[in-house]
Amino acid sequence: MKKIICIIVTGCLLATWSCTNLEETIYHEIVSESFYKNEEEIQAAMMRPFVQNTLSVSGFLKNVWLLQELPADILSFPQKGPHGYDGGNWIRFHRREYTTDESQCYNAWDQVYAGIGYVNNLLTEFEKLDFAALGVTSFTKEQSVAELRTLRAYFYWILLDLFGDVPITTTIDENSPASKPRSEVYAFVEKEIMESMPNLSEDVVKSQGRISKWGAYAILAYMYMNAEVYTGTPEYAKAIAACDALYASGKFSIDKEWYTPFCKANETASKENIFTAANDPIYAPDNTWFQRFGHYAHAGGFGFGYGAWNSTVTTPGFYSKFDKNDKRGYVAHLYGPQYKVNKYNADHTLDFDKTRPLLGTEEFKGFPLIMAEREVVLKAITNGSGIKVESVSHPEFTAEEMAPVITFIETNTLLINTLKDLIGKNGGREYEFKLSEDYLGERTMDTGAENIGARSIKYEIEPTATTAGLTNDWVIFRLSRINFIKAEALMRQNGNTATAEVCRLINEVKERAYDAGTYTPYTPTTLTMDELLLEMGREFAYEGWRRVDLVRFDKFVKDYEWWDYKPSGNEYDNVFPIPHRRLNNNPNLKPNEANANRSAT
Repeated sequence: MKKIICIIVTGCLLATWSCTNLEETIYHEIVSESFYKNEEEIQAAMMRPFVQNTLSVSGFLKNVWLLQELPADILSFPQKGPHGYDGGNWIRFHRREYTTDESQCYNAWDQVYAGIGYVNNLLTEFEKLDFAALGVTSFTKEQSVAELRTLRAYFYWILLDLFGDVPITTTIDENSPASKPRSEVYAFVEKEIMESMPNLSEDVVKSQGRISKWGAYAILAYMYMNAEVYTGTPEYAKAIAACDALYASGKFSIDKEWYTPFCKANETASKENIFTAANDPIYAPDNTWFQRFGHYAHAGGFGFGYGAWNSTVTTPGFYSKFDKNDKRGYVAHLYGPQYKVNKYNADHTLDFDKTRPLLGTEEFKGFPLIMAEREVVLKAITNGSGIKVESVSHPEFTAEEMAPVITFIETNTLLINTLKDLIGKNGGREYEFKLSEDYLGERTMDTGAENIGARSIKYEIEPTATTAGLTNDWVIFRLSRINFIKAEALMRQNGNTATAEVCRLINEVKERAYDAGTYTPYTPTTLTMDELLLEMGREFAYEGWRRVDLVRFDKFVKDYEWWDYKPSGNEYDNVFPIPHRRLNNNPNLKPNEANANRSAT
């Protein structure tokens, strides 16, 4: 399936996306009836819209992922000294100060509608084809149509979630389609999936990179869970039924290790993943997870043949919400003093060479690099021909954790001379210096430094990689999410109170992140709705759904603040403004409530 992507990537990149302005369609110039000569060519053509999930950085439609994560509480992209301002885009999203024509909203809109355009074109083309005459034996025409309709429904669900009222078009010749109410788009998505369900494949492996019946049930389950947001009417019973259909299939199970869904060979190793976007370093090099999260020094520290961007980070304050024994925290993130990596261990941990700290390149140039949320202050004192370093303040780290850093400074000639010079300028006695900043107490989105926040390594990294694209398929839905959906639906049906069944579903997922004897299971008393939302964040951090969950819990715009964001209470911020450029292009496209309350610049 990944090799098939290669056949069509070039075509996707060269294709004119004029259909995304919903005014003209020219896909008939790209794919003609004579193109299809055999099964492989039909299968390659079918992958065109599926590539919309992979032709992006870090998967999940790139800009859609940014919209779902950057305005939420777990992920941020702060300015770091002179780097990362990027026109203020990321600051505006964190603080909810965006305009009606942000490039991320515009690109997300266009990218999803491009996928819809590909589907509509293929469905039109397939009507003309005789699959049997072309020697197609691996799948039926009905299955192909069902997959395409389901994927189109998935794209429309993304649009209704992000923008509310949006146009629906199922043909390639409709100009300037009119906006439809969010509830009508919701009903369309449900109808398309339910009608397609009987013809979707039940074979998980053969559906990799495309969509199976089980992927369709996962989409329905999550959409039903959010139905009250979209239509005003809760659908908890339907959400539970969709979850139960997945359990009854017997096709999936919760992986024994928390990291298996994200490992290098997750397409075969994980029994938990239900719906994924195929990635490959050659054929679909779009899962550039570590390039996005890594500091500049991490590239050399891991021995990669590519650089890191030092861009997205764990929002200061969130990392501390992981229990100290929770591997989803201390194993799944790079935090504290950073070192050269010897190897990647089988249990997802890293074997560090603590005699070789990684060094800062900007504010802390030449000094050991420490990822932190609170400031670390050391004191240098002259000690004969050298210096002695003492800890003054490092509330997040133990003396044992700081010892290799101090040893490195005390034995590094360049740093000794630097500190001795600073001691002399300070009166010849001692000199206090920082190795991190107090981000929680002082720093903001526009005053960050190079070492701000924890860095996620949730997706397993290939240390010998020469390109940024990972082999790990991008996870869209996995069985853990289904457990959480059913648990939440049961709680909401029970007056927002947990039951033994609810706790079982959540504990089944949580327990694997702890060593024996370090895990405390949830009880109906301890598993409140607020704690469920927190645990949801810990389990699904950075997976591209956090905004959806915060909106559903009514926490996205009110009653909940994080780092550099104060809740505004503005309900219109629960959707993004429809891109101003698209409103100008389509006279039948109506602005939503976010447009009415935001400026164009």
